[in-house]
Amino acid sequence: MKKLSLYTARPALLAAGLALAVLTLDLLLPEGLGISFLYVVVVIAALWSPRKRFALAAALGVTGLAAADILRSPRAHSAGMSGAHHALAVAAVWVTALLVYRHKVIEGILLREEAEAQAYLDVAAVAILVLDREGRVSLINQRGCEILGLEAREVVGRPWVDSFVSEPHRDRTRQGLDQLIRGEVPPDPSRTFENLIRTGTGEERLVTWRRTVLRDSRGRVTATVSSGEDVTDRRNAERKLRAQESLAEMGQLAAIVAHEVRNPLAGIRGAIQILSRRTPDEEDRKVMARIVERVDTLNALTEDLLVYARPHLSLIHI
Repeated sequence: MKKLSLYTARPALLAAGLALAVLTLDLLLPEGLGISFLYVVVVIAALWSPRKRFALAAALGVTGLAAADILRSPRAHSAGMSGAHHALAVAAVWVTALLVYRHKVIEGILLREEAEAQAYLDVAAVAILVLDREGRVSLINQRGCEILGLEAREVVGRPWVDSFVSEPHRDRTRQGLDQLIRGEVPPDPSRTFENLIRTGTGEERLVTWRRTVLRDSRGRVTATVSSGEDVTDRRNAERKLRAQESLAEMGQLAAIVAHEVRNPLAGIRGAIQILSRRTPDEEDRKVMARIVERVDTLNALTEDLLVYARPHLSLIHI
């Protein structure tokens, strides 16, 4: 058998305590004071119960207490105003019970609709954020919570700009939201807006937003609705790709330079060696030998430049 939770039992205990207190007063105080009307408070306590039929059950119990009181001394009640008071009190109790029951039914419908709407929002691949006119978070979906690294209860009710927007972007973000609220800028869902969001761990994420507004029956803006996509990883990948392309271009240029330098160096080296063999002067040969050494050193540097260029040239074909 399912146990009654403390949350469920509290309204029942409160209602029972109030009913006994009213019954005690009704028995102790003089007749005609209309103490029985206080039974309405017992039914009002049903507002704190999660059970929508609790108000009807409380009204039924109160009716039983009133009937028992009348049956206890029927002559006393029929002779004075006490009987009329009890009848009117029971009527008031049932009217209140029906109103409370209707309120609980409507509340249940709204809660189900809200849960369904939240479920639809949670499966969205982008963050959904609703801010009220003061810029406080009214609603955020599961994807938005994932970007922030926080639970919804840690986000809802907090000022969005001051709590989650990176400081360099706050003024620009606040200005854009204020313009939407005041109607100075028409909402355009196709227009994008980027800012840095500070997560619960202090990390900054770049988010691209699209915004629109919610209006009441008079056309007054009541809230802003934004859908945001975390583009941090994409932008980092684009920057790395651009850096690789730049390195590839540098490698290609280095290969061209090395190729253009190697051929003249080979010609110079060969010419110096031929001249060295034809020159009888020993000093001239030593000078030419040093020239060949310098050419070999320059050629080695050119080879190193080609080795550097090869891995970057391969990036072009990836």
